Amino acid sequence: MANSLAIASVQILSTLFLANLNNSSLPNKSWDFNQFGTVFIVDNFLTQSISPRSALVGRLQGLVAVASLDNINLELAFMIMFTNGKYNGITVEIKAIVIQSMDVNEVAIVGGTKQFQYATGYITFETVRSVGDYIVGSLIQHWTYM
Repeated sequence: MANSLAIASVQILSTLFLANLNNSSLPNKSWDFNQFGTVFIVDNFLTQSISPRSALVGRLQGLVAVASLDNINLELAFMIMFTNGKYNGITVEIKAIVIQSMDVNEVAIVGGTKQFQYATGYITFETVRSVGDYIVGSLIQHWTYM
């Protein structure tokens, strides 16, 4: 029987999500989330709340690709890696298509490592605000594991 895991209010502070989009070594080339085929590598802080002073619980690392010709959908393949607390060193794998025009998106939890090896469920992601080149988003997890 699956146990329910409640990690209440785990949220993400995305500090690298947009910060370096235009730091390409290609001359006269800028990048954004509206160009079909563009792929981004992300490495974001995972904190207990949306405050930048909140305790760090891990990292969100992976790939984002603009996956539709109309530039509306993003393909995500992420890993949450916990770096503190009782889940230190454990990962959760995420896979999704995100529709950029939606206020809240759901992404699938498709597995993990150690005690989260058979984790399933979903995560809701909501952009809270943008500050310059940075996006602050809220990430709330709803999952079970065996």
